[in-house]
Amino acid sequence: MNDLPEKGWEWHHTLPRCMFGNTPPGIWLTQKQHAIATAYQTLAFNHCCLYGTHLKLLPKKLLNLVLPIYRQRARNQGVKNVESGHLDFARSLRDPEKLVNLGERLGNLNVESGFLESLRTPNHQREAGRKSAQKLHAQRWMCTVTGKISTPGGLSSWQNARGIDTKHRVKVSEEA
Repeated sequence: MNDLPEKGWEWHHTLPRCMFGNTPPGIWLTQKQHAIATAYQTLAFNHCCLYGTHLKLLPKKLLNLVLPIYRQRARNQGVKNVESGHLDFARSLRDPEKLVNLGERLGNLNVESGFLESLRTPNHQREAGRKSAQKLHAQRWMCTVTGKISTPGGLSSWQNARGIDTKHRVKVSEEA
């Protein structure tokens, strides 16, 4: 496949990729041309090759011809989702009791994994904040204009007060 010539162009597979795989023969078309060409492929093979984004670009007469094939693909996909159980999870969310059970299971997983460890009590929160502040304030930065060394926030305030652009700095050290 060639490089994209400009924005707004799409690669059109001469043989539909949904039926023949990623076949190399193809051409660059505008989005509208690509939608129309794909609609003709859909009619020629009686197999939906269209994406939803193509539909809004089709002329009304052509759209009316391909819509039954497009809708049939959507129905077939819906049947596959039901048969495979993909919709069971979504349906379970409609049942309040199952939703509560799901919330409890996810909450327990978060606690067991330690994901919520720092949020369990105010003391844990304070400790996490203190460690973060210690790490930040352990950093030392130097102004490349004057040589002043300070913490990140302190150096920014100092530079701004003197009209020095805060981009003029380098990291000197970081102690943990």
